[in-house]
Amino acid sequence: MTEPDDSLTPADETPTVAPPAPVEPMLAVRILRSTAWNVVGAVIKQGITLLSAIIVARLLTPNDYAIAGLALSVMGLFNVLTAQGFGQALVRRPQLTPLTVHSVFWFTLLQGLVLAGAAVVAAPLIAQFYHQPDMAPLLVFLALTLVISMLGWFPTPSCSATCASVTSI
Repeated sequence: MTEPDDSLTPADETPTVAPPAPVEPMLAVRILRSTAWNVVGAVIKQGITLLSAIIVARLLTPNDYAIAGLALSVMGLFNVLTAQGFGQALVRRPQLTPLTVHSVFWFTLLQGLVLAGAAVVAAPLIAQFYHQPDMAPLLVFLALTLVISMLGWFPTPSCSATCASVTSI
């Protein structure tokens, strides 16, 4: 019987792990700039939201402002149902076909129309629940935002860059 050759695998050698690759200085600068712009954008957005709320509060009576606040909070509950992530899924897909893009677009539009219809049907009931009959027409008007927000979730520019064969949806 032959003895194993110990010269090929030394017993005292442990496997080594490669150190992490250093971050490129330009990449780090780009990340910092991007983060700074995102923070500035968020601060500006919050400032505009606060300013518009102050202007609307000055224009409306306290009762009308309360009705608008109730209606917006109810629509916020409907908006939770709109964020399904189909648009983000399209952006992450490596290969897009026109059938996939069209299917997601039409499903998203249909979902927005169904939610808007549900909001329109529920508007009188919600207004009755809050004992605010003036709230029903506002809820019907705000139901349109559900369709618009659903279409906003659909990333048309991203899809057109990825799937150039889709010319119209």
